[in-house]
Amino acid sequence: MKAIALGSLLFFSLLEMAPNGASLATTSNNIIGGTGLDLPNRHSSAANPRSEEIPTMARIFDPKGNDGIRTPSGCCHVLLFYRLGPTDLPYFVSGNLVLRALTDETTAIAQFGKTPFIRTRNGLRYFLSEDPTFHTGVGEAHRDQCLATFSSLDLPLNTPITLTSGSYAVSDLLNESVANFSFDQQELEWTAIAFSRYIPPKRDWVDRFGERTSFTQLVRHLLALNLNTQSCAGTHLVQALAKLNQADTRYSILDITTRMQLRAYLQEMVTNLMSHQRTDGSWSKKWCTSIYNEDPGTMSSFEYQMLVTGHLLEVLSLSGVQSQVPDAVTARAREWLKHALTSPEIRKDGSWVCPFTHAARMARYINDSHSLNSSK
Repeated sequence: MKAIALGSLLFFSLLEMAPNGASLATTSNNIIGGTGLDLPNRHSSAANPRSEEIPTMARIFDPKGNDGIRTPSGCCHVLLFYRLGPTDLPYFVSGNLVLRALTDETTAIAQFGKTPFIRTRNGLRYFLSEDPTFHTGVGEAHRDQCLATFSSLDLPLNTPITLTSGSYAVSDLLNESVANFSFDQQELEWTAIAFSRYIPPKRDWVDRFGERTSFTQLVRHLLALNLNTQSCAGTHLVQALAKLNQADTRYSILDITTRMQLRAYLQEMVTNLMSHQRTDGSWSKKWCTSIYNEDPGTMSSFEYQMLVTGHLLEVLSLSGVQSQVPDAVTARAREWLKHALTSPEIRKDGSWVCPFTHAARMARYINDSHSLNSSK
């Protein structure tokens, strides 16, 4: 047990020594990125004074702990926003400490109140939040959410995960996901994003029943899904397909016909969403012609606007998509976000973690990108 703890401590110590966690977090093979997009760590005002105008996740921090940040899903959002660098959150002073909460069982229990891990015959996985089978409120909001987040950080598969019962690694999360892969699983998008990062240059994988599935089959399945039945107005589905396109560009993991279908789909989506951008620069739930249901459900229309706008900007910032988007489109969205992110409608009750994080993250990214281009 001491050896396990020492190995984990050494890994995180090395991460703390690396600038923004770069030296270890970028040493894995087949690096192509992950959830959303691979943003540089530009979230401090020192990187760009103009970003001081845009609030950080401290804007939704609640001293009483009701903000939804100290959950596995909340931690994934913290990592997407701050990556492995410093934060301005009182209980997580760095992204490395957030990562430890998701990869060290003792730390996880201290933060979440109980373990989020399940050991399986195939490897390791996280509970799903509010899973009625296991009666736990501590877990991922989406299957493979943590694995997809780790892929966005370019964490290598040998990144340690330390449980009280033994030593594991991120590869054990991947093994479990592959073993139980099914086209019938809910919210396949996060699994697809993780697979696009960790499986290539292989073009397929084999589940625990010996059934082989290819990336070509996965892409065809995703292309056939109805955007109206997917979470976040289908934006994660388009995001997953854009990540798979990136993987194919680098490793040729698709057959020619599917590759052409995928690229045509993404081009159509980009054209579609640009034509549906509102005059104020935002997007509503009906961000493309395929979305016919504008009902925001339990969210307010404003909250859904922020959710969709942030997620779509992540898609538009991905390589393979970015070149198709005029700067004016993202500039209008940035101006809307700068004002929207200071709205009094934003509450510190946990409901805003997802929409706020993605929106603020992208507003800062666009700010930095525009400043970098103007300085050249």
